[in-house]
Amino acid sequence: PQNMLVCPLSNVLIAPIAISQYVLRNFTPSHVGILQFDGVAEVANVSDFTPDEQVLERFELDINKPIVVIRGEPILAAYNHGSSLVDALVHKIHTDVPDAQIIRLNRAGEEMSKDHPVVDARSLCYYSDLVISGGGTLTREAALLGTRAITFFNHPLAVDRYLIHKKILESYPGKKILDLNFGKELQHNTKRPRYEEFEHPFSLIPKAEKLLNLKMNGEH
Repeated sequence: PQNMLVCPLSNVLIAPIAISQYVLRNFTPSHVGILQFDGVAEVANVSDFTPDEQVLERFELDINKPIVVIRGEPILAAYNHGSSLVDALVHKIHTDVPDAQIIRLNRAGEEMSKDHPVVDARSLCYYSDLVISGGGTLTREAALLGTRAITFFNHPLAVDRYLIHKKILESYPGKKILDLNFGKELQHNTKRPRYEEFEHPFSLIPKAEKLLNLKMNGEH
């Protein structure tokens, strides 16, 4: 719905190549130019990012023990009709890995969301051994930073499927996430940032400006 409100007001739309132009045109009028980049929007969030170790102190985390970040499904969203798996997921991880340090990040409006009203989530993801989310943005950022990331969203978005195909993001939809043996999943993995492998969305801004100028000059 927000795309249907905003995109018609635009002159140029910059979008990931993972989303087909056929889909984009469903909510973007023909007068709007569409430019696509070979990456995801989260590349812009992490490309110039420097992690802050203070996040470890804030959560009293020991880097010698497994650190797991969990963000639940967007259960308050209009498109979500299921219940949360987070409680069962936390129990499963603690059963498999008793010394795991689990940080649960809830969404605005949910119970416990006021526990950590402002969190440096990118730094937290960077220093974590595993990031699991029922949404998308957090896992995409973590994956691009080189942290192992898993989404358990039932219907992965096109940009998620794009990263899954690149073998950067993993997907275990719904209750399949509970079938994992987290003792094995939390074995040490070499962290290697991946965002440099993708095109930055801002790289298309000069081209968008040229296209905009052509459109404006054509109108006059």
